[in-house]
Amino acid sequence: MLRLTHTFLPAMVERGEGRILNTASVAGFEAGPLLNVYHATKAFVLSWTEGLSLELEGTGLSVIALCPGPTTGE
Repeated sequence: MLRLTHTFLPAMVERGEGRILNTASVAGFEAGPLLNVYHATKAFVLSWTEGLSLELEGTGLSVIALCPGPTTGE
């Protein structure tokens, strides 16, 4: 996620348009026992996406985080 953004963001800013969609999770909104690294990783994705979105205000770019909930294994 970070490397892809670092690679493609400069051209998007230069063009003045673009969209970045990062996949986070509802797990990023709270701590999770026995899955704490997963929850912390998703919290990073959320926080980083929000910060990047603020930094890019007024550039014509949008950055959003998709936060799906739990799914079944079927």
